[in-house]
Amino acid sequence: MTKPFSAIPSAPGHWLLGSLPQIKKQPFHLYAYDLASRFDGLVRFRLMHKPVLLVANPVTVQTILKARPDTYRRARKTESVFREMSVHGVFSAERADWLRQRQLMNPAFRPGQIREFFPIIQRCTEALCRNLAARPGGNPVQTALMACTADITSVLAFGIDLNTLDRSDHEFQRHLNSLFPMLMYRLHAPFPYWKLFRLRRDRELTESLQYVRRSVAAMIEQARAELAEKSAADRSYRPENLLEAMLTTRAENGQRFTEDELFANVLTLLLAGEDTTANTLAWTIHFLADQGDLQDQVHAEIEANYPRGRPLGYTDLDRFPLTFACARESMRLVPVAPYLLLEAYRDQVVEGYRLPAGVMVMVLLAASGLQELAFRDADRFMPQRWLSLSDGDQKRFASELMPFGYGPRLCPGRQLSFVEMKVALIELLRRFRFRRTAGHEVTESMAFTVVPTNLRVDIDQR
Repeated sequence: MTKPFSAIPSAPGHWLLGSLPQIKKQPFHLYAYDLASRFDGLVRFRLMHKPVLLVANPVTVQTILKARPDTYRRARKTESVFREMSVHGVFSAERADWLRQRQLMNPAFRPGQIREFFPIIQRCTEALCRNLAARPGGNPVQTALMACTADITSVLAFGIDLNTLDRSDHEFQRHLNSLFPMLMYRLHAPFPYWKLFRLRRDRELTESLQYVRRSVAAMIEQARAELAEKSAADRSYRPENLLEAMLTTRAENGQRFTEDELFANVLTLLLAGEDTTANTLAWTIHFLADQGDLQDQVHAEIEANYPRGRPLGYTDLDRFPLTFACARESMRLVPVAPYLLLEAYRDQVVEGYRLPAGVMVMVLLAASGLQELAFRDADRFMPQRWLSLSDGDQKRFASELMPFGYGPRLCPGRQLSFVEMKVALIELLRRFRFRRTAGHEVTESMAFTVVPTNLRVDIDQR
């Protein structure tokens, strides 16, 4: 027999504000992890008058994510905020609109295309290493990682190297950096005050959006002109970057991206491609900085398997299992995209309880990664654990830990992100040894992804 929504265990909260006072004291995702552990993975709470269902059981989360896009959608506020900021693309689109845009995006992320991108990833990573070698003491390594992934993404997206590694004052990057925090701020604001009046940060957001829009529009026009010229000279010409791929691809119904969709999806590539990969790498270096012996083991693996007499190649990447296990362990401990906010189009049943249509559902994507039942010493950074798992456990954990989502709306850029992370870790740990800078305590904060705040490391060249 189905039980009513009101029968789901409820988190204690303020009579008017609900859980807002607790959330104000710590990042939203940490509050959610705490609730999930105290209420066995299913609990409801309030954000003022709005109820939210928190779901952490991986089987239930998978069931919900597999039911997208027909049964569940992102919370409606997501689409509203993305539309008003002119970044409504494949990330925030729903149903048929999402399917069409996803079909248009898919060719840019095929394995063969990613393989062709490899020299660009390698070149930008080499520039990252040169940058870090030039400023070893108390290095803001996170800033350098963000710049490197921004440069990779800009070349892949536009065929244009922004070179933000060497130009920290780059105006385009400065405006771009302001967008994600404001997206997150507006998504979690109790009410859309900016529709009634605008604060300074809202005026600055408008300025940044206008600048980025003009810049991206110019890049699109340049790419369109160059594509026409190249195609006229060579009818067998294949797109060399993501933007060219998006300009040439048609969906099954024959439609192409509109101008607004082109802008939104290019911007999403820049923002998401930079943020998720860079912060996963930053967390990995944060954990490694405390384990010199482990770094030595990783360095030994890299030295033993790095190609002799030639640069690292795409087919070499699987020779470094311990190196990539460091990234996997980092994603387990701190998944940088820890949750999704969804809602059902119509009434559903979740673990025997009735879920009314329209109620916000917060699904935790990797909560089991922090549980002792799943991982011994779950709070410790132990990459070696991934090397001793059976094939069955490897598949099970790959299914339960969902840093890139799950089901039909699994992130299309996940393989590109894996390649970027592998190359970065191989080249960085081959050249450098990282040590935590004294006096810098790292904490978690939430921009659009989980960011290590105050991360600084000392770097020794090997």
